[in-house]
Amino acid sequence: MTLEAYAAWAASVRVVRSGKAADTEQSQLVFSALSLAGEAGEIADHVKALLKGDDIDRQRLAAELGDAMFHWVQLCAAIGAEPAKVLADSRRIIDARIAKQQRVAG
Repeated sequence: MTLEAYAAWAASVRVVRSGKAADTEQSQLVFSALSLAGEAGEIADHVKALLKGDDIDRQRLAAELGDAMFHWVQLCAAIGAEPAKVLADSRRIIDARIAKQQRVAG
């Protein structure tokens, strides 16, 4: 599945369905942001197992990453941002940071 196909599907899924007037773009944005934060916490909990000497359940971790991706794409949709553009901009910014670090270290 491509990022674009996944993003189109995820953007079409309404996860806030209160049926109330408060079910707005703002409530969708808040729900998506808090859900993404919650998934990040679940991912951290899975990785934290390494500190206890346990193995990581890679299949479960991958499922949590998928959940995080869903909420990230929903958040992109809530602010009107195209996920592919967000990633391209992120790469450009990170590449610039790396280049600056290499110049400073060099």
